[in-house]
Amino acid sequence: PGYPGGGMAGGSPGGGGYSGGMAGGGFRGGSGFPGAPGMGFPGAPGMGFGGGYGGGYGGGMGDMYGGSQSAGQRFAVEYIEGANDEEIEAKLKGRRLAITIKPQRMAVIQAAFPYRAQLEKFRVALRYKDLKELYQHPEDMPVFNGVDLQRRAYRPRNGGRDLDQLEDWQSIDLVGNSQDLRAVTLVFKEEQPADLQRVMLHEDHMLVMPLPQEMPGAGKYPELRLPKLKEAMEKQKKLDPKSQVTAPPKTRFMGGENPFKRETGASSNLYNLGGPGGESGMPGFPGGMMFGNFGKNKSKPGENLYGPNTAPDYQPPDYVYVRVYDTDIKDGLVYEYRLRVKAKNPNYGKKDQVSKASDADSEELPPQDDHWFVVPEKVHVPQGGYTYVTDYTPPKANEGRGVGTISLPREGQAVLEFQRWYEYLDLPGGLKEPVGDWVISQLLATRGMFVTGKAFAPLPFWSSVDNAFVLREIPGEKTAKGKDPRRGAILEPVRPKTLLAVEVEGGKVKVKVPPNPGEKTNRGGQTEDDAASEVLFQYPDGSLELKSSAYDKADKDRKEREEQFNKWVDETQQRNPSGPPPKKKDDF
Repeated sequence: PGYPGGGMAGGSPGGGGYSGGMAGGGFRGGSGFPGAPGMGFPGAPGMGFGGGYGGGYGGGMGDMYGGSQSAGQRFAVEYIEGANDEEIEAKLKGRRLAITIKPQRMAVIQAAFPYRAQLEKFRVALRYKDLKELYQHPEDMPVFNGVDLQRRAYRPRNGGRDLDQLEDWQSIDLVGNSQDLRAVTLVFKEEQPADLQRVMLHEDHMLVMPLPQEMPGAGKYPELRLPKLKEAMEKQKKLDPKSQVTAPPKTRFMGGENPFKRETGASSNLYNLGGPGGESGMPGFPGGMMFGNFGKNKSKPGENLYGPNTAPDYQPPDYVYVRVYDTDIKDGLVYEYRLRVKAKNPNYGKKDQVSKASDADSEELPPQDDHWFVVPEKVHVPQGGYTYVTDYTPPKANEGRGVGTISLPREGQAVLEFQRWYEYLDLPGGLKEPVGDWVISQLLATRGMFVTGKAFAPLPFWSSVDNAFVLREIPGEKTAKGKDPRRGAILEPVRPKTLLAVEVEGGKVKVKVPPNPGEKTNRGGQTEDDAASEVLFQYPDGSLELKSSAYDKADKDRKEREEQFNKWVDETQQRNPSGPPPKKKDDF
């Protein structure tokens, strides 16, 4: 029998996205059944800095940014290849893996898809009495086939108040876009909170891209701020509080070709899967409720309807989780994203059962333009570096002095704070150290002179021996008796002759007070005035910019990055870098 005609709606509005995301509105899908699923979810994207494992070295810094003159610690590297985990384990011969990190900036887009509304549309179109009757026909359940993602780029001007469009909507190849990162990933991040898996379909639906585990010190992934999805999680938890969600096992050596899979296979009971390989599972069904076999109906109506502990009045989640990410983002640009969920055609290959033979030709339901959901919040990628006018920070009393130590500014001088995003730092001998974070350092600006020189930063480096970040002594630097050696890096935060301090005013200045009229002596003499420092900069293109410490010290983004960097340094100092390595060779 043929499937009934009729359109399919896109679902109810989704909840707000994280990072201040706005609520998204639902809209109708195209004509014909089943139409491609409409998008009713929000997906306010945010900036995440993933710290994947493994990997080689990429390019250095450009524009005005400098490099590092600190020595790296490198040992002989032996690459081990194998067809599977067992073959690699055999070649390791009991040795522990030396792990490094791969810096990666990415935009993470999260969304809540109106799943229950989608099921209702299928039920109505197929003329089933209720969802329970639909469950009895797993071959009629919707099977999703991944996510389409597009973006368009803008260049901000007038302080970000205006945007100039650089390109129209461009499709993102999620496989190619994430290939370099997935190829070197050893461990995927466990989904948090754990109850999130109650509203996740099996990975064969390809709705959620797993994230590589980020490392301590690197920026964290955006938090989940989808109210509708959180409500759905709580609802499922109340309906089935005893359900135990199995965490996905670690996959240590496989990169894989599908960005939505953790390469554990469809028979691994990953997330909420509860049956034989290849069958798609429904979130929250204890024992696993199976729905079809992706176009190959191996079940008879009524078979495998419920798991052994599943109540017959089980309710599906109102929303399910959708997540994709984009690794090809550029410093200083603004991106707008839109996405749509793709669905497989339940009529595919069933020409003898449909009234119109062409309805069975396509494996995937044809997507429609009105199925796109435009993410309401744009992604603003930070610049590669920022320069601020701040206050003088004296070195620690017990710390040695050396290259990059700045002195108390005199009249006509001001302290500049440089915040630079470094993927890698150039080292002597052509080596590069992976960093993948913001690094903060200071230099003095002098009136009428280019800002240049070397700066010290207490920068932690990754150790493949300790499998952790450590603070290293600066090689070759002499330390005065009774002083602690400096640990970190010597940087050149700005390239020579790219930043000119045209004028410097304010700061701590001594002013001679003239005597009062009629008095022979000046009782005041000199006074010290502590005012905000102001610096007028000129850039290579001839443009001018006036910056003031009064504004820069209060800058929210500056303070947040500074606090994060200082926290990273403090946490590294509290750990013992000379401690023993992990006892287990697979203890990442």
